Amino acid sequence: MILQEAPWIQAATRDSGGHYRQNAGILQNVRVTLGCLAVVLLLVTASWAEPVKITKGPVVEHVDPTSATIAWSTNASSATIVRYGTDSKALTARAEMPWGALTHRVTLKNLQPATIYYFQADSSEGQGTGSEAMSPIETFTTTADGPLGTDHHP
Repeated sequence: MILQEAPWIQAATRDSGGHYRQNAGILQNVRVTLGCLAVVLLLVTASWAEPVKITKGPVVEHVDPTSATIAWSTNASSATIVRYGTDSKALTARAEMPWGALTHRVTLKNLQPATIYYFQADSSEGQGTGSEAMSPIETFTTTADGPLGTDHHP
């Protein structure tokens, strides 16, 4: 075997009588070292992945008296979450869609008519990065008397 001919294995496996013996410990150490190297390479490769970023939006695609649709895009598959509420310092309501998209769209339901809402888009758990991107806090106002179908900002 090529490994048995390597001088570092021969020197390490020679007994006091000058005979070579199989030394499973050294071969085990070689396997452990190679395994650790593979893990290190995997971690270094993952750390080079670009963190998730919001690349477009968020935008309010639709507003009516009781609902609003928020959309945005990211550079990596990630979670689709909108935190919202009527107080910018307490976004306690949450709406989300299944994980894993580049284009994100969430409809907020059961809203109050003619009310100002604050919201923040959250794309956490970026695929391959584990990173998170959050938008600035934005606003929209629900309509009082019918759907607008367009962006509506105060």
